[in-house]
Amino acid sequence: MSGAEIMNPENAVVQMKGYIEAGNLEFALEIMRSLDEIMFSDPEFISAKAILLLSMGQLKDAEDTLIDGLSRYPECSDLYYNLGYIYFENELFVGSAICFAAYCRYADNSSEDIKSIIADIENKMKQISKIYIVFNSFRTATDQDFVLITEKPFGEDIVFMLLTFILRMWDNRIFYLSDPIEVELHDSLQPELSDFMKIIFENIENKDGVHLIRPLMFQSKNNIFDTTPYIIKKITDERSIHQHCSIICNSILLDRIEDVDTVDGIGNRFEIVFAPADREVKDVLSYSFFGDYYNTLNKLYNVSVSKDWSAPSLLISIVIPTRNNAQTLEHTLKTCLYDQGNDFEVVISDNSSLDNDDTLHLIQRLDDPRIKYYRPDRELLLKESFEFAYCQTKGEFIFSIGSDDGVLHHGVERLRNILKYFPNEDVILWDRLLYFWPGVGNGQDDQFVIPTCSYQPEHLEAGYINCNDSLQAILNLEVSMYSLPMGYINSGFRRSYIHKIIEKTGKFLDGDSQDIYMGLINYALNERVLYIKHPITIAGMSSHSAGIQTSKMLKSSDAIREYKEKNNQFATNRIYNTKILPLRGFSDKWLLFNQFAKICQKRIDPKFNLDRLNWKLAYSSCVEALSATDPSLQERINEYEVSSKALGDESFRQWFKETYSGNPDFKGLSYVESIEKRYSRGIQQDSSLVLDASLFEVENIYEACGLFHKLFRI
Repeated sequence: MSGAEIMNPENAVVQMKGYIEAGNLEFALEIMRSLDEIMFSDPEFISAKAILLLSMGQLKDAEDTLIDGLSRYPECSDLYYNLGYIYFENELFVGSAICFAAYCRYADNSSEDIKSIIADIENKMKQISKIYIVFNSFRTATDQDFVLITEKPFGEDIVFMLLTFILRMWDNRIFYLSDPIEVELHDSLQPELSDFMKIIFENIENKDGVHLIRPLMFQSKNNIFDTTPYIIKKITDERSIHQHCSIICNSILLDRIEDVDTVDGIGNRFEIVFAPADREVKDVLSYSFFGDYYNTLNKLYNVSVSKDWSAPSLLISIVIPTRNNAQTLEHTLKTCLYDQGNDFEVVISDNSSLDNDDTLHLIQRLDDPRIKYYRPDRELLLKESFEFAYCQTKGEFIFSIGSDDGVLHHGVERLRNILKYFPNEDVILWDRLLYFWPGVGNGQDDQFVIPTCSYQPEHLEAGYINCNDSLQAILNLEVSMYSLPMGYINSGFRRSYIHKIIEKTGKFLDGDSQDIYMGLINYALNERVLYIKHPITIAGMSSHSAGIQTSKMLKSSDAIREYKEKNNQFATNRIYNTKILPLRGFSDKWLLFNQFAKICQKRIDPKFNLDRLNWKLAYSSCVEALSATDPSLQERINEYEVSSKALGDESFRQWFKETYSGNPDFKGLSYVESIEKRYSRGIQQDSSLVLDASLFEVENIYEACGLFHKLFRI
């Protein structure tokens, strides 16, 4: 290289970048070394150097180069972008979201090229679970509170140092929680929490406006008591302007504070936004919210709700979450719009994949102002799609159905009268019909189930269900769990009831199944529930139904992998661990007992306690639903055996081992796919009426509603 080129480093950088783009890495490396020799420092050179090192496979050197550059040029957007790219490619997603958010804040938005890059970043973030929320949280992070939990605070941990640097520039408040100080105690001594919390907060260290707090962990022979969750609660309740914090920590540290659902309701206030599915990963950042759940809802779904949620402007909201299912949704919407009133709305949460606009086009074609269409910023899990839709509602009374379900011809009219006659009931339960669409398979095509033949058009029979008695019958598997008031298909709730749920449980929807969870929560929060022995809705089961997909996953681990490939957010979402049941079970019985155990751990109602369960019945009903043809059958059985140890009953564990895990004769359940229809028609022993709807030329949910109307004039 000539002396003239060295004397003009800017020209050398341009030439270096040209070599990199052309793939001449050796020439680019020669220029880089020459510029390093004269200690040339410029943002463009640092970016080019990092790209060159990355192209040469020297990942750590590229990362160090960018971090060193950011310490010199903290507002250089390209450095953030390149570092974010490195983190993303290495699946360090939270770190990537932080850097990409900083890039978007510092980049020149007037440039079309920059706008295109930002659009690419947004799409990249939307592809991975809830990382888009993390990205958005940092992109708008001003005057907010952040709790950073790390073993090496104040610059020792590079990512946390970078995080602190960025957040402080945006006027955010930062609290570092370091590794707890361990204190040995005798079992006979119980620490007085208030005294120790006072000591902890009196000894806060401040460094350049950052607060360092050292938690205490009390250890005795039989117990461990960690003050970390209580510190987070105190920061949020007493020092946060918004009573809401973002918490960032490594995954192994998140586990420490995630298991506190049993402690004063603290665990109920955590919303795990992003955490790797592999709980053994220690060095990957996790992200969560803590505190006021209305703030959490706003951050999760980019909405605007609060404790002073706007007063209802309509009587009824019908919520329909949908995903890539416009074909059946069209018939579902026809059932909703049969009523000619203007006092209700149909809220559509379109969670379709990014390249699918079929639902949008359907809504545009129907062109009915009562249909309110909403599409979230990112693809949602099913529970999130429900919650997002509920945030958009304007009705005094809310109920939801699926995109293959229906509302009976006079359903909305009946509901108007019920709400008038019973103005003070938070939750209302009613009968629902059941229809299996053509092509659903398993011998159930066209099956149409009507609970009883005694319905009268002008007669509404009403009564109350004792929640305690009904709960026990359901836990004993004497009554179907789908008779629970789930707020979905068979029931609904007053708008004001949402506040009650959040106040009592810390969240709105929770758990692994929003319908079973909501049904159980309704029993936890009420002594009785109003039951109308009259149908308003019809449940539809099509090949797209969530229940059908769950059944497929139960039968084969291959179906689980297929589901993960279609919905990659599934694999990166943290699963709630009750410890007494496996993390994943897929059967409806597993959902029931898992959600029951979760609510027991919330300690919100004395009738929800684990002593009510017949554990042999619970385990046997779950394990005996496992598929004999599933390659992972033995692995799933072993997971149940591991969970059985958490019950602390050696005789129960021995029973399980003899009956299932150590029993060579147990092979699992054989699921037989049937082409022939396997249901008997006519009046059944339980007084229900079963029809083959195809004999009446019924091919969809709307026509099924019409058939019922002709038969019963309802």
